Amino acid sequence: MFRNNFKKQLGAKMIPMTKLKRPKPARKPPPEAIGDFEWIDITGVGKSLSEFKLETEALYNKMQSTPAMKRYCYEPEALPKYMKDGEQVLIIMRLSTYHTIDDLERLKLTTWSVSELTNRYTIMVDYDKKLITTMHAHEVGFTEKVKKKYMTKGLTVNQFKWMLMHMVIRDNEQSIHVNKKLFDESETSLVLATHNDETARGLSKNIYSVMRRCSVNRMMLGETYNLLRDMQLDHPRRLSSLITLEEHLRQSLFYIEEIHTSSKDLLSLHFGTAAHRTNDLVRLLTLLNAIFIPLSFIAGFYGMNFDYMPGLTQPIEGVEGVWLVGMFMIVVSSGLMFWFKVKGWL
Repeated sequence: MFRNNFKKQLGAKMIPMTKLKRPKPARKPPPEAIGDFEWIDITGVGKSLSEFKLETEALYNKMQSTPAMKRYCYEPEALPKYMKDGEQVLIIMRLSTYHTIDDLERLKLTTWSVSELTNRYTIMVDYDKKLITTMHAHEVGFTEKVKKKYMTKGLTVNQFKWMLMHMVIRDNEQSIHVNKKLFDESETSLVLATHNDETARGLSKNIYSVMRRCSVNRMMLGETYNLLRDMQLDHPRRLSSLITLEEHLRQSLFYIEEIHTSSKDLLSLHFGTAAHRTNDLVRLLTLLNAIFIPLSFIAGFYGMNFDYMPGLTQPIEGVEGVWLVGMFMIVVSSGLMFWFKVKGWL
């Protein structure tokens, strides 16, 4: 009865809950396929610096990039960065300039700066113009491998973009292995082997070079880590791929931090050992001076030109003065040496 009265009061027909239909959620837009995009790879290999700049500037004008993106791309020591402006995405990363020990000998690095140890690798994606561009002034070893992946069917733009970033991170790992190998060789020679000062100076210089290179690589990997964190804000539904890159990058950061800390500790140990050897030498010289100072005083005292000096012209109790003074000097020096020995100074 209550149900019928309630229906009459509402003046409407009640609909069972089972017949109510929820509105369908909006469909997610399909991911952009890499086949729909044009990929342009601009390299400075075999070109002059002016030609490379003109080519990149023409590309920026074609994509109608913002002045902020252009300004940041032209900086020679631009750190890794992620920028997004409308339908354009800019990713700047740094590639290592050396991958083997021979590369270090060929480059003859001296300043250990960002521009000397790394090269800029720029990735730009324009979703509106269906265009992907990669720019690098020097030769990149993984370009051919990326071209093969580019022709793979079913690959999305974001997957292609993350694949390029993964290649850059893997490329930087080679420099980490080079520094690790050089550090191990220098550590064995510096700590376990016996060597002269010139050899020690050369080994300490090698370790310092490893530490400086690791410092720059650590800074670049740290900025790349911040880049990935910024990308996660724009790709909340693709966290799995970014997390994989982040874990890989975190592992590289752990290795480079370990090498950097070990190099720093080894240098501190080497300089501490050298200072300890210097202190031992100075202590020995000080003790010798302490022994010879009273002897020099006695010799100077009896060497003065006086008319009369006890023991010079007349023996003392039948013993000539020279023997008495010599015995006294032996007793003084022996007593000082015994005292130094008891104190643990000798």
